[in-house]
Amino acid sequence: MNKKKVIGTIFIIIAFAIAIYAIVPKGENEKEETTNEETTVEESTSKIAITTTEEVTHETVTVNPYRDEHIGEHEIDVRLPDDNTMSYVDNDSQGLKDEIMTFVNGYGYGDASYAAFTGDIELKTNENKVMLTYYLKWKNREVKYFYLFYNKNTKQWSSKQA
Repeated sequence: MNKKKVIGTIFIIIAFAIAIYAIVPKGENEKEETTNEETTVEESTSKIAITTTEEVTHETVTVNPYRDEHIGEHEIDVRLPDDNTMSYVDNDSQGLKDEIMTFVNGYGYGDASYAAFTGDIELKTNENKVMLTYYLKWKNREVKYFYLFYNKNTKQWSSKQA
């Protein structure tokens, strides 16, 4: 036989031996003793009342710490929505204008001609939030959309780019 056949045969014999070793149950030599003993278990149940206390704290959240810095920097024309839409945001037209000016000046859009409402409103009644979609218009450029959020609980405005 040549060398490769001998090595192959040895590997087959080793694999066969490993398979037999894995199949044969271990501990065959030990006898299992069986005894008939009665075991009694006493059960006891105890109840513990668990009480939890939660600490309630009220926090004051500042939405935009740089708000006052950007309100009066550049003035653009702000076109407000109709009265029906303004009722969703508690008729806070001054807060709406201030937040638009904060957005415009904070992102460097002070050269825009005007800011106008698109007509899109999103109401999150579970969170008491209202989202208005606005856009900025320039003379020779495309429009820039952004969102204004009004929190009815805190009476505060916030904004983000679209």
